[in-house]
Amino acid sequence: MSLYNRAIAQLKSLEPAFGFDPSVVEQGSLEWKIMRLGCLTASKADKIVAGKETEGRQTYMAEIISSIINCAADEESGFKQTEHGKLYEGAARDALSVALDFVDIQEIPLIYMDDEMRVAVSPDGVFGNTVVELKSPYDTTFHVAHMAFGNVKKAWRWQCQMQLIGSGAERHIFATYDPRVILSKNLHYSETLLDESMQATLRDAIPAFIYDLDKALEKLGVEHKQHWKYLKQQRENI
Repeated sequence: MSLYNRAIAQLKSLEPAFGFDPSVVEQGSLEWKIMRLGCLTASKADKIVAGKETEGRQTYMAEIISSIINCAADEESGFKQTEHGKLYEGAARDALSVALDFVDIQEIPLIYMDDEMRVAVSPDGVFGNTVVELKSPYDTTFHVAHMAFGNVKKAWRWQCQMQLIGSGAERHIFATYDPRVILSKNLHYSETLLDESMQATLRDAIPAFIYDLDKALEKLGVEHKQHWKYLKQQRENI
C-alpha cells in the first residue's frame, strides 16, 4: 500500500474522534487546524530538539499548551513570507511534478506518526513512498543557496528529517521555487538524505518533549485529547 493510501486510511479511521472526515479536509482549513491542535509538528522540529531550558523549546511548549487549554489554534501569522509561500505552493508543486517526469504528487491533509496522535506532519505532497516539502522563499537568497551551494537552512533540515520520521516515508524530496527568477531555474530540488545523527536526536527529543508537555498539562489539570473531545461535543451541539 502506498504512503498516500496508508495515510488516508488512517485519517478515515479517526472520523469518530473528530466528528468529521479528516481525510478530505484541506491544509489551512479550520478542520485541519483542529487536527493539528496539540500536536508536535515538523515545522517546529528545531524547537523540539533545542535544549530543555532554552527559550525556544519552552515557548513552543507553551504555545501547544495554550492551544490545548483554549481548545483553539493560534491564528497563523500574516507575515509576508508566509503569505508568499502559500501563494506559490501550487505552482511549485506543478513545477516539481514536471521536473520528476510528470509524477502525480498527491495532496494530503497530514500524517500522524502513530495512533497516539501526538506528532503530525503536513508534507506538501506525496507520491509512492516519497514525501515532498516545497518552499517558495520570500528572499531569493535561500533559493540561490539551495541551487548554487546545496545549502538548506538549519530549521528546514530539521523539518525534513522529522517529516521522514513522522510519515514513515522511505524518501524525501525538498524543493525551492522562485517564480521571479529570470536568468536561471525557478525550481531546484534535492533528495533529503537520512541523517543518522539528526534522526537519533529527534527520536530522543520527541518523547522527551511529550513527557515534559504532559507533566506541564498535569499541573494544569488537563490531559491530552481533552481538547478534541470538547471540540467534537461543540460541533455535535450546533
